[in-house]
Amino acid sequence: MLTRSGGRWTRRMRALAGLVAVGAAWGVSVSGREQELPSGEVLVAKYVAAIGGAEAIRAIASFRATGVTELPAQNIKGTFEMIAARPAKSVLRMELGGVGKAESGFNGEVGWSLDPMVGPSLVTGRMLDEMRNDAHFDAALHPPDLVRSITTTARVAFDGRPAFKARVVLMSGQQRDEYFDAETGYLIGIEGESQTPMGVLPMTMTLRDYKAFGAMTHPTRLIQAAMGIEQHFIFEQYEYNTLNAGAFDPPAIIRAIIRTDPAPPWRADALDSFDQAWTTINESFSTVRTMAR
Repeated sequence: MLTRSGGRWTRRMRALAGLVAVGAAWGVSVSGREQELPSGEVLVAKYVAAIGGAEAIRAIASFRATGVTELPAQNIKGTFEMIAARPAKSVLRMELGGVGKAESGFNGEVGWSLDPMVGPSLVTGRMLDEMRNDAHFDAALHPPDLVRSITTTARVAFDGRPAFKARVVLMSGQQRDEYFDAETGYLIGIEGESQTPMGVLPMTMTLRDYKAFGAMTHPTRLIQAAMGIEQHFIFEQYEYNTLNAGAFDPPAIIRAIIRTDPAPPWRADALDSFDQAWTTINESFSTVRTMAR
């Protein structure tokens, strides 16, 4: 079955790709009074400094990350590979026990999904816009070509940690809330809405267990949650600047779809209840670039 509006695997990229971050300096103390909040720019500066710095990130042209993934409630486990490159390219490949192999990717122009339950598809519309945002290689910097504004709104608790909550508005109009650890500066959470085949749905991403990989520091556990279902990504290895340009070529079946364009509209009603929940998780916000933005 060929489809055009995207399948359940397309939004996972964003959840993973944002792990590459960039640096600056903190240098601002926070008053004990709730109303004296650090600016959004200060939060980003502390975050990117904590994970390696601007020079380190700008020295990276591409990266490859691998690890394991699981849906604990469904007792489903598997492996994943995430690759990304400048300026905005990203591919996520997964293999899940009992489900099969899947892939989602964006090569700077074309977004695609290879879904073992639905089939190959091109990604279009808002899903493609979100995929483009999430594939931005320097997303952690919140650069002006991606982010219109970032405003600190409150001091809160997130995932058991004291955190600053910031509202981020992208140039595309998409909005989300980001949570920065008040002590370490790390980005530890993201909340927002994402376009899925079932409509626009709220998504939450939790980032835990930061660890150094070479010159950069990344969260080693990413938890995506939607509709009460969680999917965990546990990152085990990172390697930098090892990919060639062909690594981001669309698969042959996607190239065939582009040439012939025979695909009928994607039908959400073709999914049963499990597939709908699965779609929600894998269309979730972040990232890639998500992961650490």
